[in-house]
Amino acid sequence: MTDPSLKALALDNLDLQQLFDRMKILPSPLPSTWTQSRGYGLERLLHEAFRRTGLDVRAPFSTKGEQMDGAFVLDHRHFIYEAKWRSKDTTRADVVAFQAKINRRLVGTLGVFCSVNGFVDDITEYVARGNQLNTLLVDGENLEYGLAHGMDVMIRNKVVAAAQDGLIYYKEAQLEAVSALKVPPLQSQAPAAKSTVVVTEGPQDASVIELLAKRVSRLYSTPLDVSVIAAYGFAQAFDLGEAVMTRLALGKRLVVVVDGDELGAEELRASRTTALVRGDQVVVAEPTLEAWFGVDRKMRGNAQALLMSAVETVDISRLRLAHPEFDRLVRALLHEEVPSPVDAAV
Repeated sequence: MTDPSLKALALDNLDLQQLFDRMKILPSPLPSTWTQSRGYGLERLLHEAFRRTGLDVRAPFSTKGEQMDGAFVLDHRHFIYEAKWRSKDTTRADVVAFQAKINRRLVGTLGVFCSVNGFVDDITEYVARGNQLNTLLVDGENLEYGLAHGMDVMIRNKVVAAAQDGLIYYKEAQLEAVSALKVPPLQSQAPAAKSTVVVTEGPQDASVIELLAKRVSRLYSTPLDVSVIAAYGFAQAFDLGEAVMTRLALGKRLVVVVDGDELGAEELRASRTTALVRGDQVVVAEPTLEAWFGVDRKMRGNAQALLMSAVETVDISRLRLAHPEFDRLVRALLHEEVPSPVDAAV
């Protein structure tokens, strides 16, 4: 593709998914104007995608010196959207600035911030902190879902997740995993295996828990049914945890695993942990999950491989004695009685 701005193309009859895929391919050498031009192209792509869904969509416009990439109306609600396609994750400052634009609109107006390459890991914590939720976050994976199933379907899913569970940003796999937990109304029997849903801060932590659960199952000769859902940051781990908690079947247990060095203010930790009131567990890895296994997360290169190797070979019994929070995690996976952090410290 020579011009990612799409200015010379009539989009009416083009396959938007194929066009999106072509826009992902970077030329070599990369022209200095390519990234900016592709951002303009993303605006056109979104406009056309919303139009094809039958939405009342408006092209880029300016009001009182503020530039808007576009707007649309869905289910009698007004949305304003912003489109970014940068080489790096979108930062908190970008999203907060967009939120300020939405705050200056009529109450009930929602923002849709589309960043193809995603957002920094802690974005949900800072977007939601002290604010009424008014912005939905869309990444490239969410956009592809919208192109395949309808942009109106994707936006409605986002609105429902934000309204019911406080999730303003999720990967499609996360939503599918949470939705799959829905309990049939007549279910009354507990599962045969000890069934647990674990929510972690990120994909790397999820891989660790999956492997650890297999080792715990083998070590204690106990069948374990463990599903792991990766969040994207500390705050979203609790948001996902609360969403999971309302959907758990009889006999299932929820465990949220977070790092102790990223908890921030103590009052935030307290307010989040008290939300889990079903007897489910919040495990705080001190200072980090990696530190339990003797791996420095700042190591470059093969840090993930070293971590997985350490999980595969670590002496679980000794680690339980050395780290009370690790012992809480193992107890939770085995559905044993788990002492409270206060009791464990006495």
